[in-house]
Amino acid sequence: MFIYEIEDLENQGIVNLGDSELTIQGKILVKSISISKQLREMAINICQQEKLAGRVCIAIENQSYLTIWKQKIDDKLHPQKKVDSVSVKESSAKAKKIQREIISVCEKQLVKYIGPIGKFIVDDLVAENSDILAEDFIELVSQEIPDSSKRKEFRQYFANI
Repeated sequence: MFIYEIEDLENQGIVNLGDSELTIQGKILVKSISISKQLREMAINICQQEKLAGRVCIAIENQSYLTIWKQKIDDKLHPQKKVDSVSVKESSAKAKKIQREIISVCEKQLVKYIGPIGKFIVDDLVAENSDILAEDFIELVSQEIPDSSKRKEFRQYFANI
């Protein structure tokens, strides 16, 4: 089950309306987006996609909307290595920080694969990963595509740019 009533979670002491993070199943979740209760199926689809990607996701329902909470992406999965200044200069020519152009193209491509929610997902990923390299960002976005062949196609698109 992906959708929970806010009152039930508050009564159990799991969540307060002002929380920016909460812990479910031993995982830290962060607020993603809030959508109209009329888009309940969209909320379920988002959480199903997260589950397929191996991440925890829930939707919390209050009187007027649903708030999607997604598992916080652990920075330890992509540790920053200490390197000397020579290798930093060499790699900086290859690896560029994420730019608005890349974000825009990622949004358009992701929308092709998963629908209009792709824009919100990219916005969330940008907010959570502001200092990420473009290639790492593209990889993060690709993980939002549940179908492995389409994920590969998405990555290939960016490999050809």
